[in-house]
Amino acid sequence: MPRIYAIQGISFSELLEKDGYSRTYIKNNVWKYHHILTKVLFKSVIYRNSPGEYVKINIAGLDRDLGNSKIKGKRIRFSTQIIQDLTKWKILKKKYLHKQNEDLSFMTTVFLKVPQEVLAKGWQKAPVASPLDLVRARKTDRAPLSGVYLHIQRYLAQVSIDADAARAYADHARAVGLPLRSKRKGYILHQDRVVDQQVHSHWMMSIDEVEQGNFELKVDATKTGRHFTSFTNLPRELRPFLRINGRRVVELDIRNSQPLIFGLKLKELYGDQVPEDVQHYLNLVQQGTFYDTIKDFILEAKEVVQEETFKTDFFARVFFSTENVDYKWRRIFDRHFPSVSQAITQMKLQDYKLLSHHLMQAEAQLLVHQVAARLYREGTVEFFTLHDAIYCPADVVDEVYSIINEEYQAVGLQVTIKDKPLTRPTIEQLLDQAA
Repeated sequence: MPRIYAIQGISFSELLEKDGYSRTYIKNNVWKYHHILTKVLFKSVIYRNSPGEYVKINIAGLDRDLGNSKIKGKRIRFSTQIIQDLTKWKILKKKYLHKQNEDLSFMTTVFLKVPQEVLAKGWQKAPVASPLDLVRARKTDRAPLSGVYLHIQRYLAQVSIDADAARAYADHARAVGLPLRSKRKGYILHQDRVVDQQVHSHWMMSIDEVEQGNFELKVDATKTGRHFTSFTNLPRELRPFLRINGRRVVELDIRNSQPLIFGLKLKELYGDQVPEDVQHYLNLVQQGTFYDTIKDFILEAKEVVQEETFKTDFFARVFFSTENVDYKWRRIFDRHFPSVSQAITQMKLQDYKLLSHHLMQAEAQLLVHQVAARLYREGTVEFFTLHDAIYCPADVVDEVYSIINEEYQAVGLQVTIKDKPLTRPTIEQLLDQAA
């Protein structure tokens, strides 16, 4: 039976009773309230890793799952009534987007979110069961898979998690208030983060999803080319508990991946007439020392650098900025790499988002459609990709390493790979981290 979730300290049954619903209605339908809450949590926390933000909800899918009935003597769709109740109780917030179609009719999209003050309470397995197969219901909303994605979906069944150990780790992390890396959300830098009730609930839900094997693929074919599963956004602290056919995994990380991918565009743009600064850039990204060098340039200019968010900050101010703000970091970059900076500006002339989409698409083309596809063709199937990294057991590292190198060389790039065995932290190490 699939798990559905409840907010800690809040009983939907009691709230329904206070609102005058009959015992029969509550007994038969309270799971539907948890179902909608779980959908919002799943989309915002597991797939998008953006708790507290609005997510689009497929109302037609909810109607298919929940049906309709007479409620308090009125014929109504369950989804409408339940969302109305959950927003009245301030468990959810909603907003609508109205769009006019070509035939002058209107289409309304519903967005829901769990407010931050509710998320802070944490969530846990609901006291009632769902009769629905949520995985099957999700799959009906997905486009059919083809090509390499069929292989990826097929072999995800090899992935598991040491759930007992992962939950024990999460419990101890919550008990000692394990410090977490700083995180930037929009313009706000969140520092002094610890494993609190909300983070603990997020971790537990993530463990549940992997343990249940809810690995259906979602492919963003039009924008980024990336694919997502329920463990794409698995917190990095839980990755050491992942297994492939019961074996521990090693992370093969492409150093400076997106700046390296941009090197392809620079080669295409400048051809045989490569400016000196472009060649310097290409040397750095291929040696895997680009970020370190850029950081030194920024520090030399007496700018403040947050170590834990440096890459995010760099991309936000240089590669992916709107070009409407004259960031000092961009001026520093322009001083050292004027031809590269000019190419960045050129790619963002039509729409500043095009550069980020281009880099992610090119990265997916190399790592998924070339590296992963070749691994499958040659019979190496014990691995999974996660954007700019491949995870595999130690005994197939050499094979994977070799093919990554060959496929990148085939497009004219030398690649630096950092291999990192994912070892499970001991409780003693956990306590040391918290000290």
